[in-house]
Amino acid sequence: MLAHTTGTVVVGLAAVVALTPLQLGAFGEMSLVGPLATLVMLPVVAAVLALAALTVALAPLGAAGTACAAALGALDRAVASAVVTTAAHAPDPIAFPAPHPVVYAAGLILVAAGRRHPVRVAGLALIVAAFAKSCGV
Repeated sequence: MLAHTTGTVVVGLAAVVALTPLQLGAFGEMSLVGPLATLVMLPVVAAVLALAALTVALAPLGAAGTACAAALGALDRAVASAVVTTAAHAPDPIAFPAPHPVVYAAGLILVAAGRRHPVRVAGLALIVAAFAKSCGV
């Protein structure tokens, strides 16, 4: 279970790191709740997908498929309600300039391809520098 949770967190962080420059380039702002929501919702989405697959597999069996579909519908409504409620209470997004694309890409490459800890730390430093450079620091 810990390995699954760790894998989910790593995937969530990778998604946030990879998509942040695209989001900032397109919109020029970012919600500070977004990265946290990504990490929280990944296991929920995995559960929805697993239940959907089970529903499809059990559909020909009649009552079992119907019960599974009802559970999937209830889970879907609960997730949608939670998202809407959370969004209503989320703080406004904060304006950020997009990171310097070349420096950011170099940092991502070092983090992803680095086999040694110092190389990955250097990649993280480049990612931070990409944002600092775009802010004029």
